[in-house]
Amino acid sequence: MIDLKNIIKESKKYHYITFNKGRPVKHEMFDTKQKKMNTFIYIKLRTLSKKDYEKEKKSPFKTTGGPLFAEINMYIDGVKEKPKLKNKIYFPKIYLQKNLKEHKSLKWMIKDILKCAKAYFNDQLKQKVLAINNINDF
Repeated sequence: MIDLKNIIKESKKYHYITFNKGRPVKHEMFDTKQKKMNTFIYIKLRTLSKKDYEKEKKSPFKTTGGPLFAEINMYIDGVKEKPKLKNKIYFPKIYLQKNLKEHKSLKWMIKDILKCAKAYFNDQLKQKVLAINNINDF
């Protein structure tokens, strides 16, 4: 069984990434939400509820891509921009199990969070109505 709460706790729940010329230049991680007054991408790690995850597993129509996801928003001068239609990147259960087994630390998760921010910043997320953005896509 995957301990999602521990993954979030160890890799921090709130991530603030500042970009310059399409590249991440500063990445800050916190356990609590912070107030920032510059331009940055804000990522919050979240989990699906057990109830929603179980429904999703049984459903032939998929709307999510895994039990853990990164919700991404962009702030310009401290003001939240209207999020894109699809602003979530999912971490599938198999992907999490594989990485937890292979690595002793959660440095891989930090790299994946930066991948998420870069994909969002560079408009690489699928925006179709039925699209599901998965970390394996990046």
